[in-house]
Amino acid sequence: MSNSENDQASDLGSERRLKPYSIEGSIAAALMGCLLLTVAVQVVGRLAGGIGPVWTEELSRWVWVWMAFIGAAEVERQRGSLRMEIVSGALPRKASTALDIVIDIAFVAILIHLIQIGWAMVERTATYSSVALPVPTAFLYAAFPIGGMLILIRLVLRIFSDGKSLFSGASGSDKS
Repeated sequence: MSNSENDQASDLGSERRLKPYSIEGSIAAALMGCLLLTVAVQVVGRLAGGIGPVWTEELSRWVWVWMAFIGAAEVERQRGSLRMEIVSGALPRKASTALDIVIDIAFVAILIHLIQIGWAMVERTATYSSVALPVPTAFLYAAFPIGGMLILIRLVLRIFSDGKSLFSGASGSDKS
């Protein structure tokens, strides 16, 4: 293989690796790395001195919460959330797509309500400070409205994509 062919193959390989991931997936992965480092500091601290740094316990919980909510948007982007497909699997493709749109619209309505509740919690905890970290606890509770908005964006995009495929006669978006 020539150098130009190697360059093209490596470019294609890197493109394939990056293309399936979104900003949400990348942020969730970075948070996972941060979580692993934080827990490692806690474990090493406990092994070395019997007591690990106090801040690592709280930081690991906060990072885990943020990772879960941001990662949920990536899961929605990939259609990776659990779905009961016994009904939609028995339907023709267009009817199945229409049912998915109805379910996603219901999810959007519920999500909007939950985002409002999450935002109220952020406002309620804005004046409280964390026990071990120099951060207001509202930052922890902000994970849900922000993650919820990311999920909401992904759902709306999917509804429009599915609606477009439903009405254009296309086979629909990928339903893996």
